[in-house]
Amino acid sequence: DDLSQKSSNVTIVTGPAWGDGTLVFSVLAGVNQPFDILYIFVDGVERDRLTAMTTEFQTEKVELAPGPHAITWSYKTNPEPLEVFPPVPVGRMGAVFIDDVYFLPGGATIAPAAGPVVELPVVSDVDVGSTAPSPSPKSPTSSVESPTAKPSVDPTKSPSSVKTGTSSPNTEPTTGPTYMPSSWNPTAFEATTAPVPDGAVYYDGFEGATFPDDPEWSNAGDAPWELTTEQAASGTYSIRSPDLSNEQITPRSSNVTLTYGNASFDGGTLVLSVSAGVELPIDDLSYFVNGIPAGQMAGQYGGFETMELPLDPGTNEVTFRYRFNPNGLDGLQPSSPNHTGAVFIDDVYIVPSSVATDEFFDGFETGDFSALDWSVIGEEEWTVDETNPYEGVYSAHVRTEDISASGEYSQLDLNVDLPAAAFVQFYFYAPVADPFERFDLRVDGQFLRGLSTEDETWAEGGAFLPSGPHVVSWRLARNPEGVPDAALEAVVPLPFRTGEAWLDNVALLGATPSFLEMWESGDFSANPWVLSGDGDWMITDSRAYEGTNSATISSQDMEVDSGVSELSIAIITEQGGKLTFFVLPSVSGPFEEGNVLLDNIKVATYSSPRSDWMAQEIDIQPGKRKVTFQFAKNPGNVD
Repeated sequence: DDLSQKSSNVTIVTGPAWGDGTLVFSVLAGVNQPFDILYIFVDGVERDRLTAMTTEFQTEKVELAPGPHAITWSYKTNPEPLEVFPPVPVGRMGAVFIDDVYFLPGGATIAPAAGPVVELPVVSDVDVGSTAPSPSPKSPTSSVESPTAKPSVDPTKSPSSVKTGTSSPNTEPTTGPTYMPSSWNPTAFEATTAPVPDGAVYYDGFEGATFPDDPEWSNAGDAPWELTTEQAASGTYSIRSPDLSNEQITPRSSNVTLTYGNASFDGGTLVLSVSAGVELPIDDLSYFVNGIPAGQMAGQYGGFETMELPLDPGTNEVTFRYRFNPNGLDGLQPSSPNHTGAVFIDDVYIVPSSVATDEFFDGFETGDFSALDWSVIGEEEWTVDETNPYEGVYSAHVRTEDISASGEYSQLDLNVDLPAAAFVQFYFYAPVADPFERFDLRVDGQFLRGLSTEDETWAEGGAFLPSGPHVVSWRLARNPEGVPDAALEAVVPLPFRTGEAWLDNVALLGATPSFLEMWESGDFSANPWVLSGDGDWMITDSRAYEGTNSATISSQDMEVDSGVSELSIAIITEQGGKLTFFVLPSVSGPFEEGNVLLDNIKVATYSSPRSDWMAQEIDIQPGKRKVTFQFAKNPGNVD
């Protein structure tokens, strides 16, 4: 009654040995902004918020990286806070209910069956401010170790070196998204030499101990890079940046350059392993291809990461620049425990364009299976027809009623031979249901996942394939469990079931190389960005963390009273990687908020204005991932 702002938190803690996966739970959020709100935090970072009342339980998911995490549900009253409330909505509940909490390891797609479950410590009275939640003294005793978790993205902290300035009202600019594939080698410090990759036209693991005298490499700057045995991705040796620190904190830099190619070189990909223990504003690593910025590493990185850089035809110069005090500050903050002040490079090789994966696409517009290496096994019931295409005129189609008997199947196979890892993407429409039939995706004869749709919309599917020959299969099986006919006739089919499956727009997509987006093109054409929603992002030169431009969106650019505008990019990776970016939020809830989504799940939220740019980083898991920068106007749809 006194409109005081209050909160109550409950936290669940995962153990240090847990792998990546998804925490799934059911929630009934009887909240109404501005009266109350439910926040969801992971390691102190807001992942989601529920602001509108629901009358039924709904399923929510939180993606988790490997290791210990603290997931907190925070219920808060009068979150803004307001001095006067609007009229109370009819049926207002003012309570939150949580049930059926379970963890799905990476790769699992179904809820656990009834049986023994892992007991997780549930913790109340937890501070979810700028640091990760930690158990209070009232935590129950548990055999699961309680971690001291660290936020993977902390919207409340930013390097002291970032440029300051006041952003225009209600804008959410971002600058310099940088993606770098990664490959953590658990035997990185064992003295084993990496084999020369197939098709490589150049390789240097530095095991000859001839650096810096190798003709392809050159040094420049205040001190040279040198051969070292401190760290190695494989074997014994790598090269490392010099120690440029000094008591006067004078800015210094050192470059190492690889020069390769000639008139007969048709272009390709430079692949190398990098371990960069750098941290802004103390130091950083930037890399350039033929003088053009290709990326930056400015945070703490654990272990070696695999970097891929595209090379042009002819001669290429790839430069790695290590800088101490790159912003010329008068004082530097204390470094974090992970900061080593050194960069290590190892296992450098070049794969020519002729070895790169040839992407393909088949929308079956030939009217048959002739465009790719297709074949049908089992009963030959797959056809190409015009009954229900995703796009165009044709799609591949199979029906349960055309399969002769229970236990039989018809399987459409696609044979591929990949020189490099790639992602097979496709669209399907499959209103099928057990026990009548089952439609599934297989790779090399192994079941990968079931495919089904319950409404009249198509769904996207896919699978990541390593290099080498593979068979990708789509199988429709009739009564695969062999249910007796009499029992099967007694089963009432679900309303959506038609017992058919359609397949369309099958494509092979190559892995995403490293990139640095500084928006210098003046548009979104340099990388495969997708704009969607109720307003368009644009390029502006009014604010930039580095360079001239940044990407921005404002409430004024959206004509609707409540809506979202999104800037998205798809990243395809075999080993995973990191996406780093700088963001300057000038937003204020409940009027607007900024979100970063990974596969449509919030991983960061900004709801208050900042005067400084913030360095942010997202872990990208293997596979095809979608990263979305979202601006939400009036997200609570307040009148």
